[in-house]
Amino acid sequence: MSLSLNEYDVLFDRTESQSFFLTIAIPTFNRFDLLKEALKSVFEQSFAFAFEVLVIDNNPENKELATKEMSIFSDKAMRYIVNSKNIGMFGNWNQCLLLSRGEYVMLLNDDDLLKPNFSSVLTSFIKNNKINDGIIAFSDEVLDQRKNELKRETSFWLRSARQVNSCLKKSMLPDVSYIVKTDFFFKNYIHGTLAVVFNREMSIKLGGFNADAYPVADWEFWLRWTTIYGPIQKVKSNVAYYRIRENESFNPETLAKFPPAVRRLREDAIASKRLPSFLSYLIPYLDRYESMLGRIGFGDPEKYKFSTFLMLYFYFFMVSQNVFSLILSCFYRGR
Repeated sequence: MSLSLNEYDVLFDRTESQSFFLTIAIPTFNRFDLLKEALKSVFEQSFAFAFEVLVIDNNPENKELATKEMSIFSDKAMRYIVNSKNIGMFGNWNQCLLLSRGEYVMLLNDDDLLKPNFSSVLTSFIKNNKINDGIIAFSDEVLDQRKNELKRETSFWLRSARQVNSCLKKSMLPDVSYIVKTDFFFKNYIHGTLAVVFNREMSIKLGGFNADAYPVADWEFWLRWTTIYGPIQKVKSNVAYYRIRENESFNPETLAKFPPAVRRLREDAIASKRLPSFLSYLIPYLDRYESMLGRIGFGDPEKYKFSTFLMLYFYFFMVSQNVFSLILSCFYRGR
């Protein structure tokens, strides 16, 4: 799978250099209010190295409005590019990879935010102008801004189960851990591409994001990365906000596509021998989990009702697969 650059127009380019250590690339589509917040969180950083900000707008009709909305950043060094046609979400992510000029790149979705500590924490992991293994993933914090009627009320027992699970993760995880290929069989340990800094050339050589894997092309990308390049180091420090609001990922049509897409991802990874064949026996059980996950996490609470028993069963299932994933990762870390 190779990448090809799509036609685009440069709305403006206020950068002076052509060489950067890091590109923070922001793919966007019709969300200028959120884009402004994302950009502000980037420009509040204090990087100790050369970086660029690249925005790629996937709406070719946005040029006039974009010029007006982005005028508040007229003193900031950034490039704003508009695609000549809508190339889809993951097509735009690949456009970001191809047009970035940094040795490393981070894709920041227009509805997510960086915390003020991102630049200092990232700098502490840069040695000799390099990032070990070409990639590093940091943790993030969920910022749930959905309307109250879309949030599911939880019982005392369920809240307790969540807290136990959260405490176990915090106490058991070291400051730096590693995500291996078998981990990605069970779940996507990364919110899209948020807070992951990776080598641009390695990502392009890997073939970028496979739009045919929609809506889990990000998950499939990380699985491919760990299969080809090895484990991804994951840092416990929270450096970003993953915002949950009304967007493409949470509409009912998209949510319905997740379980079959995840099943295909798992089956293809086993068929291509990226993952061991014995994991195929777990797919039917994980199918049930994926079905419940979408409905519990993002489904309409009035449409999808769950008893306390079923909710506790769901969290027991989640903890169980985390433990099994941990056991497997000890064996497959060096593979």
